[in-house]
Amino acid sequence: MTWEAWISFAIIAGAAIVTPGPGNLNTLWRAVELGYRSAFFSLLGNVFGLAILGVATGLGLLTVLMASPVLWVAFQWIAVSVLVFLALQMIATPANTQPELVPAPKGSHLQLFFEAIGVSALNPKAAMFFVAVFPLYTDPVQPIMPQVALIVVTCLVISAVSHGFYISLASLTRQHLRAPNRYRIFRVVSGLILLGLAALLFARTVMR
Repeated sequence: MTWEAWISFAIIAGAAIVTPGPGNLNTLWRAVELGYRSAFFSLLGNVFGLAILGVATGLGLLTVLMASPVLWVAFQWIAVSVLVFLALQMIATPANTQPELVPAPKGSHLQLFFEAIGVSALNPKAAMFFVAVFPLYTDPVQPIMPQVALIVVTCLVISAVSHGFYISLASLTRQHLRAPNRYRIFRVVSGLILLGLAALLFARTVMR
């Protein structure tokens, strides 16, 4: 891949990754709820989930998945279920709930990590992005694995920076959201956005 092609890819990937989506919203929510130290594990999980999608695309597994109507629909249904589950978690907030004042237990960090992996690896938008860009930015004449590695690592770095930005944003607004009514509004709005994303994905799945 030439420098010009890499810069072009980085711009396209950046626009796709930074745009608010399930992974970004999940990290933002966890950062507001538990603080930036705990949200760091959400960041790691999102990066790891994206790596799974990237490697699966490089190996041709995602192409096979999308070529099978049954498997691809099943993948999207699982993704819809995960989004709805997270959305309901956000919305179902007792009236007096506020962000945690003490650090989250260390045992919950692993849960946050795997939660973020699920949200990221089950993102159909990310899957379709990888499948779309790989043929455009890889040369079949050249060894494929170094090209796959460059594309995936570029996306992972952009994703880490993007989620770091959302964590920083949450840190700046966390004090303002300590009031239970403001925190509840934040969670409900975030949950409704996730429900909207789930509804869009559901509509696309049904229309197919």
